[in-house]
Amino acid sequence: MKTVELYRRMITGATNILKNAGSLVNKAIEEYGEEKGVEYPNTAYDLPVFYAFLEDKVKTIGKIRKILEEIKESIKEEPTYENALKAGKCVLFAAEAIEALKYIEGKEHRDAEYTGFIPDDLIRRLGLSLVDGTIPGIVVILGKMKTGKEAKKLIRSLQERGILCCLCGDIIDQLHEEGVNIGLDLRVIPLGKSTEAIHALNFALRTALIFGGLKRGMEKEIREYMKERVPVFVISLGEKGDMRYGNEAGVLFCNIPIVTDQEEEEIEGRYISEKDYKKMIHKALELAGIKIKVAKIDIPVPFGSAFEGERVRKNDVFVEIGGGRSIAFELLKMGTEEIEDGKIDLIGKDLNEIPEGSTPDLGVIVEVYGEKMEKDFEPVMERRFHDFVNCASGIMHVAQRDLIWIRISKEAREAGFLLRDIGTILHGKLHQEFSEIVDKVQIKIITDKERVEKEIIEARKIYREREEKTKNLTDESVDTFYSCTLCQSFAPDHVCIITPERTGLCGGVNWMDAKTGYRINKNGPNQPVRKDTVIDIEKGEWKEVNEFVREASHGKIERVCLYSAMENPHTSCGCFECIVAFIPEANGFMIVNREFGGKTPCGMSFSTLAGSVGGGVQVPGFIGVAKRYILSKKFILKEGGLKRIVWMPKSLKEELKPELKKRAEKISEPDLLEKIADETICTDPEELVVFLSEKNHPSLSMEMML
Repeated sequence: MKTVELYRRMITGATNILKNAGSLVNKAIEEYGEEKGVEYPNTAYDLPVFYAFLEDKVKTIGKIRKILEEIKESIKEEPTYENALKAGKCVLFAAEAIEALKYIEGKEHRDAEYTGFIPDDLIRRLGLSLVDGTIPGIVVILGKMKTGKEAKKLIRSLQERGILCCLCGDIIDQLHEEGVNIGLDLRVIPLGKSTEAIHALNFALRTALIFGGLKRGMEKEIREYMKERVPVFVISLGEKGDMRYGNEAGVLFCNIPIVTDQEEEEIEGRYISEKDYKKMIHKALELAGIKIKVAKIDIPVPFGSAFEGERVRKNDVFVEIGGGRSIAFELLKMGTEEIEDGKIDLIGKDLNEIPEGSTPDLGVIVEVYGEKMEKDFEPVMERRFHDFVNCASGIMHVAQRDLIWIRISKEAREAGFLLRDIGTILHGKLHQEFSEIVDKVQIKIITDKERVEKEIIEARKIYREREEKTKNLTDESVDTFYSCTLCQSFAPDHVCIITPERTGLCGGVNWMDAKTGYRINKNGPNQPVRKDTVIDIEKGEWKEVNEFVREASHGKIERVCLYSAMENPHTSCGCFECIVAFIPEANGFMIVNREFGGKTPCGMSFSTLAGSVGGGVQVPGFIGVAKRYILSKKFILKEGGLKRIVWMPKSLKEELKPELKKRAEKISEPDLLEKIADETICTDPEELVVFLSEKNHPSLSMEMML
């Protein structure tokens, strides 16, 4: 098809989609009235397309109709690229309107088979995976393959590369017919069959708003951010009607490249045709500027980061290991030069000799040798076992050390998976991820009960020695902190400063992790930051830290106080686990975690708060933090620490309860937890103050912060 005809069909499709949207909006107005509110659930961005491209707030059906009537005038019939892009912008608004109406009156997406709108908290949970390359890119697949088998092969190939897949069209049915499990936890997201594709686009748009710090109506900046920083592409499959061409126009307006298997004349760098499915993924990745190193792990089941969230349900289990059902442990320790690389010893029986339904004991001992290997690296590398093993389809791995819990599915066993394959995974991934310090990896897989019982005694001795070493590790005991700039691919002005007592705000990188990261890659995101010259120890401010942050933030941040939420606070990207927010009426702070979607005393949900806090900006009184940092002695030290916390969700309180109690006892407030309100007590600031007064909360008698 010539580009002139391509543009004509895009414009025709846009016109039809806009007409359909107008009809549905008019029908909704007849039923609900023009002032009826409409927005997606669990987002700070109302209707993300309208939020991204318009300065005015759009929160009612009447306002949507007004916008759709206005943009109708921008559609021109002349088949040019510029007119196709204008039509594409109209498609985005129209599709958003059609989908948003499905959520009117707080209704969930009506078809349970499809995901529909993707909430902000999922984007934030995926944030670290997107910036560290675990998820190297996002693909939106429209239409269907010629056969179900080809559809399964395409998805497996994308999963093994770690690509997050958003599906819209009949390919969803093809995968169901082939028995392929799909869903949010598998990073293969079934959006729907038609205009639901907008949910993939507003997902991508929100990465610019969440991580890039861009604001409402910044169309030019958001489109540029999409082009330069969001690794997303579209694969458009099968025969296409005008509606699909209209959707493709919307994709192009968002600066997202498209690869199609249909005969089309190409738009250089934006829209290409490739009928050979084997070449299609490579071309799409190249077009989107996504570079992936895929190290082949020779095991009988699919392997890739896309399988990390996969759960093995009870009825699907072949064997279950650990988790209180049997003895199980994992240990990584330094080996000598004499160890044999790639050697995997099995001591005991493997799965081919173990009956289905068994709960065998398991010990995994990994010896690593390398000239640059250090004993301090052992626990850092050992913690990665969880990530590595979970990349195998049909294998579920939880926790670490002697607390591991593993489920191996019947499907994985039928495919030929053995416990020895865990050794293959660990050998390959340790070499891949730690190539700068690992020369040799030798592994023992132990299922013999007596041997497991013997080896776990030695393993626990090593665990205790590590704990003793790190127990006394404090900010004062080291002369160097470390940076983490992983998130700068999305939040270019944000930099994390990680200390022994201040974990990275995503919760995924502690001081030892960052130190190891620097040793592995001297030019990577983790860089040493000296702390020689103290400016204010209570606030956590050092001259060298300020200088580093000033340079790493491109001059945007002049000063940072690591232990203060009110004065020059640490910036946030968008991956933070919790938000600490000042409640002036209570002279204290509330904490809300991203899993909590309800109301809070500051009048904003997590998603709404996060929209103001993220993007690498300093917002006095508001900081993003990791859950573990709440338990630190340095947590908002300048303002009084844990004594200032007046509210947090009940689920978070329960999650941290044992350690919070210990921390409260150390600060001579043994009953502090009972004095901290949650959503079952109040979500109104005035009611909060009444509760705090009744409980004699310490924040009310502390120095006023304002």
